[in-house]
Amino acid sequence: MDKPHPGKTTFVIMVSPLPERFLFQFKAECQFTNGTERVRYLGHCIYNQQQFVQFDSDVGVWVGETEVGRRWAEHWNKDPAEMDYRRSGVDRFCRHNYRVDKPFTVDRREAQSDSARSKMLTGVGGFVLGLIFLVPGLLIYLKNKKGRPVPQPAGLLS
Repeated sequence: MDKPHPGKTTFVIMVSPLPERFLFQFKAECQFTNGTERVRYLGHCIYNQQQFVQFDSDVGVWVGETEVGRRWAEHWNKDPAEMDYRRSGVDRFCRHNYRVDKPFTVDRREAQSDSARSKMLTGVGGFVLGLIFLVPGLLIYLKNKKGRPVPQPAGLLS
């Protein structure tokens, strides 16, 4: 049997068996008001579709929503490195990504207003053009239908 290397520590962790299927998620969310004038960073920890602990930059601490979540929140709130990392999320994560994404989201939305207007006019023009062709065709059809049976193309029904 191998002996542990000197100066190294071996940890044995005993856990209860995990369910066959489970889902753990962390979701980070940024809420922007008036550009980056007001930014809110939220971190959500979710286990099997139930949020159990959340970080809100407006509150500045982790808040547990279940018994397990309260223990996690208490542990993380005592860790200065964790708290500095989460509190810096507004600048490090949200404002940074806002600058990166702005050309593809905010700026594009402003440019699309003219494009949407032209698309609407194209749709209206197509509708009017369709009516121009539909009305004469309908009148010709109704005129031919009066008093005369409509001729069937040969070979279709035989």
